[in-house]
This record gives sequence, C-alpha cells and structure tokens, in this order.
Amino acid sequence: MNAANAAERGVSDGDIVRLFNALGRCLAAAAINGDVRPGVMQLATGAWFEPDDADAEIAMCIHGNPSILVRDAGTSQLAQASMDS
Repeated sequence: MNAANAAERGVSDGDIVRLFNALGRCLAAAAINGDVRPGVMQLATGAWFEPDDADAEIAMCIHGNPSILVRDAGTSQLAQASMDS
C-alpha cells in the first residue's frame, strides 16, 4: 500500500485491513511500500479461500485470497487468468 494512502486511512504497517469491492471482501495484513502507486493496492496470491460466512451473499475471505475480488471468468479462450473487475 502506498504510504500516502495508508496515512489518509490511518493504516500502519502490519495492520489487518479489509479490502473490498462490489464482488467480495477479504482481510489482509497491510505492508506500506513507497513503490506502490497512489490509489493502487497490491495483494499477493496464494492464500486458501476460507469465507467467514459461507452462506453470506457477499463472502469475506479471512485468509486474504484475492480471487474473491475479481470475476470468475477467463481472459480469453486461450488463457484462464482472472479478469480484472
């Protein structure tokens, strides 16, 4: 997370933050980094998906799985990477 964006939100390095959009929500540890552009969040992949409430209309992954924040659709018939929302 960009340092200026973190300061605006009162977020410190190591804080647990909630990332969300219209598709889903997840928890992740904040890492303040001057290399991340303002207004941009970077979230590493690799967390196992575990929703806090499996029956919720919009689930929240408690392990920080970024796949919950993007549509479940391939980018093309040749590639199967997630599409950006």
